[in-house]
Amino acid sequence: MSLTLRQRGGIPRRVWDLQATRQLALVATGVIQGRAFDQGRGSNAAPMRPYTPAYARARAKAGLRTSPVNLTRTGTLRRNLRPVQVNFTRALIGFTGRARSYAGFVQKDRPFLAASTKDRALIAKALPAIARQAMLRGGVQ
Repeated sequence: MSLTLRQRGGIPRRVWDLQATRQLALVATGVIQGRAFDQGRGSNAAPMRPYTPAYARARAKAGLRTSPVNLTRTGTLRRNLRPVQVNFTRALIGFTGRARSYAGFVQKDRPFLAASTKDRALIAKALPAIARQAMLRGGVQ
């Protein structure tokens, strides 16, 4: 998932900085993690489709939750979802570590990585505080 800030004429460095983009990316990552891993909802905000009966039995036997689907077995996928590239106007959220090898398969089977409409609203609520902090760092009172 990629976040891109757009402003005509550029964003003045006194009101936005690299740290602000990084903070916004961390907020977006947390919002997506909460929706996908805690609530079991995909990018469209709908519940993820159920596990297959065989997989649900295997999860139950292992003492894992079978409903709602939450994409968590070991926690590796969740722990490795993070901002992987950040610059002044853009942050790329993706996977690191072992999760990189299978995250694409999970995403293809149960799309969860894009921000839903509700996610975008939650991320937008964080923007004023992040911008205020950036302005203070830039010397704007």
